[in-house]
Amino acid sequence: MSLKVLYKAIAYLRLSKEDGDEAESNSIRNQRILIEDYVKRQADIKLVGEKVDDGYSGVNFDRPGFQEMMDLIRDGKVNCVIVKDLSRFARNFVESGKYLQQIFPFLNVRFIAINDNYDSLKADYQTNNLYVPIKNLFNDAYSRDVSIKMRSFYDYKKRNGMPTCAFAVYGYRREKGSKKLLVDENVAGVIQSIAAAKLFGLSLQQIADKLNEQQVLCPAEYKRSISPNYKCGPRKKVVCKWTKMAVSRILRNRVYTGCLELGKTYRPNYKVKRPFLAAKDSWTQYENAHEAILSKVEFDTIQRTMSVEMRRNPQAETSYLLNGILFCADCHQAMVRRNVYSKGKKYVYYNCASNRKDKNECTPHNISEDTILKILLPVIRNHVEAVVEIDDMLHYLDTLPERQGASRTIDRHIKALEAELEKNRRFKRMVFEKYGEKIIDQKTYLEYTEIYSKKCDDLEAAISKRREELQAVLTAGASRNEWVRLFKKNRGIKNLNRPLLLSLIERVEVGEGKNITVRFAYQNQFDIAKEYIDNFKTKEAEHELEPAENKRSS
Repeated sequence: MSLKVLYKAIAYLRLSKEDGDEAESNSIRNQRILIEDYVKRQADIKLVGEKVDDGYSGVNFDRPGFQEMMDLIRDGKVNCVIVKDLSRFARNFVESGKYLQQIFPFLNVRFIAINDNYDSLKADYQTNNLYVPIKNLFNDAYSRDVSIKMRSFYDYKKRNGMPTCAFAVYGYRREKGSKKLLVDENVAGVIQSIAAAKLFGLSLQQIADKLNEQQVLCPAEYKRSISPNYKCGPRKKVVCKWTKMAVSRILRNRVYTGCLELGKTYRPNYKVKRPFLAAKDSWTQYENAHEAILSKVEFDTIQRTMSVEMRRNPQAETSYLLNGILFCADCHQAMVRRNVYSKGKKYVYYNCASNRKDKNECTPHNISEDTILKILLPVIRNHVEAVVEIDDMLHYLDTLPERQGASRTIDRHIKALEAELEKNRRFKRMVFEKYGEKIIDQKTYLEYTEIYSKKCDDLEAAISKRREELQAVLTAGASRNEWVRLFKKNRGIKNLNRPLLLSLIERVEVGEGKNITVRFAYQNQFDIAKEYIDNFKTKEAEHELEPAENKRSS
């Protein structure tokens, strides 16, 4: 007479990157063979299925295979869990203990870890309360040690301007032996077309729709097509499509200008899986770290475009010509477009949005679109000529002996300050981790946090001041800057269009009496250059007025 099957068992198999050199012996296949062989020798166990988590860490239980297994247990379809050893089940001392000592006993679930010779049905007091907790503690410590080593490795890569992500961002690729991102020529054109469409005036949704119509693979699908190992969470659709959020992420990512931004996210400790967004001032940035796909001018123009909600033109797929750049000089609200029809003709006017909502607020500031454009064209031409004149003067200043070496000295000082700032930020994070791990008390945590916060604030102020000094010195090389070339290439313009206005102008303010003030793009750089030249001319004039004997003595 055969023994009645008492337990319906499920095999749980797990493997992750944290297993390192043990990955081969702990492979999913080896775990499966071991468990199947064990069950064959057990008369009271029937294996009814298996759940696998390949590539998931054991420090938490947010794993799809594990959660599916728990659903089967709660539904009464399984009452026995078998793993190769305790480390395959989890590497979290507290949570694994909770499952083994509370949850599984409550659900009448038998738990077996083969290589640890543990069976909850046969375990005695000493095994349950001494051996298993110690084993779980070792598994937990292993994960912590791996986490510390990985964090040190990522810190090293961050300090040396090396990409830290497993997969290159859309538009770039990684090659073994190369420390830089390399342009992926297969999709670089897609990014450039997205930028061009936005500069032309298309909305994010319109750009996404056009890409889908052209059957261009979205970033996730493209990465899957070139890398079978790529994963980005559970798939909800057979084929992912372009969305306006995907387009927005590309247009806002500075990586496409050649700037590598590192440290944008962090995890408080190794047990927290979800990354948190780090404060922007704590990011580490490396300009010209790799080849750019978009110019800085294009990127800056797109950011200005996206910062303002724009009303669409119902007769066209682009925005109105002046949308997003026209503002009231008094209340600083956007100017509102309205159409006026007279004698069969349409006239376009703009007036203050505040006054239009409430006649007691501000004043109308009425002005026609034609008047604005007639004023803007010569103003833009004059500004372009001013940039050209400044550029010529800066060429001369760049050759002066006193300019040599000044920028290098300031730049070295800035890098030293930035290194000190990063060190203090790292200490501040370590204090937070120690507090989270109960190594230090709250009083000590607050004291050290205040100390390092003060040091960081002082260093940030010092860096900001030195950068202003560096900017003033570097202005003499403005002909090498993209913003100067932007204005110079528009010398002698005859007509205004939306892409040109967005690239050259930041905002236009309309005052009473049709007074218009234009703030150009890169106005700060222009003002710094002009001030630098004015100061030089003042010193030259003072030198010319000095008595002849003073000049001889000097």
